[in-house]
Amino acid sequence: MYNQISDLRPLAGLTNLQTLGLGANQISDLGPLAGLTNLQNLGLGANQISDLKPLADLTNLEWLDLMYNQISNLEPLAGLTNLEWLDLMYNQISDLRPLAGLTNLQTLGLGANQISNLEPLAGLTNLELLYLYNNQIRDISPLVANSGLGSCDGVWLEDNYLDLTSGSAAMADIQTLLHRGVDVHYQPQIQNNPPTITTVTVLTDPQLPGSTIQVTGTFTDPDPGDIHTATWTWGDGATSEGTVDEATGTVTGSHAYTTPGTYTITLTVTDSAGSSGTGTATITVQTPAEATADLREQVAELELQKGIGNAFTVKLDQAIAALNSGDRDGARDVLNAFINQMKALKGKKVAAEDADALIAMAQEIIDSI
Repeated sequence: MYNQISDLRPLAGLTNLQTLGLGANQISDLGPLAGLTNLQNLGLGANQISDLKPLADLTNLEWLDLMYNQISNLEPLAGLTNLEWLDLMYNQISDLRPLAGLTNLQTLGLGANQISNLEPLAGLTNLELLYLYNNQIRDISPLVANSGLGSCDGVWLEDNYLDLTSGSAAMADIQTLLHRGVDVHYQPQIQNNPPTITTVTVLTDPQLPGSTIQVTGTFTDPDPGDIHTATWTWGDGATSEGTVDEATGTVTGSHAYTTPGTYTITLTVTDSAGSSGTGTATITVQTPAEATADLREQVAELELQKGIGNAFTVKLDQAIAALNSGDRDGARDVLNAFINQMKALKGKKVAAEDADALIAMAQEIIDSI
């Protein structure tokens, strides 16, 4: 231990070795150890190890130190069922499922990793010392489910995200373990931070009654491992669940308004500790007459030839008048005539791109009437 060793190939033939200490070196490749199947005690802490596959067949191991490395995948350890002492502290571990079958473990060091789910530990009933400090743990019910944890055993849970308020599930579980005689170390905990909404974007505004709007929100959360849910409140009495993408920190939703007006859309994002953040945006839902007036303005902005432009604006004025008088059928007829005329002049007197946009807008107005 405590050298500058990086090449283990000279050890490959020492097949009678039972104890080997290689901690605090510069080792990354464990390949030469794959055939040392008589090893019972192996120290590899404080190296540069990420790949444990060469250890998969060292089934006589009872003591294994892998702390202070770069390990994230524990699959190669799944068959080392004779292990009684395993130290994996200060790595990059989040998935404990490969440890579920190591039922002879008595001491297990998992501190300073990225662990949130303790379910795989529920069946490790021979555990006596369990180090779980400085992770992302919020739920310790699997430890309560572990019937072997009892008198004189120790569990270290400091610097996680446990809710220590009176009556919380975590405090109830801690009390259960304490009553069973477990020495539980659980203070301090990291204070949970609520998510922050950074943007709420209405993808199309204004809208018409009956048309579906698409909305996107973004959020950040400084607490690692949080799982989020989201709710959209649409401002018209309706709510719906948002679709959350944890990888990108985005929430999406859609809604159709039935009545014109200006509405405030509220996005609420809630983390797994129950803390929430909110953000808002506004959307205008126009009357068909208001939307037709906007369409008229867009036609005017094109500065078409006078006769052509006047023909379009006259039709749109007629549609507005019909809508304001309640003549829905008349408004539809005039707007359909507007569309037909625009199609006839598309790519000739009116640029194709402009014509397509105006036709689409007119059709939306017709659909909303």
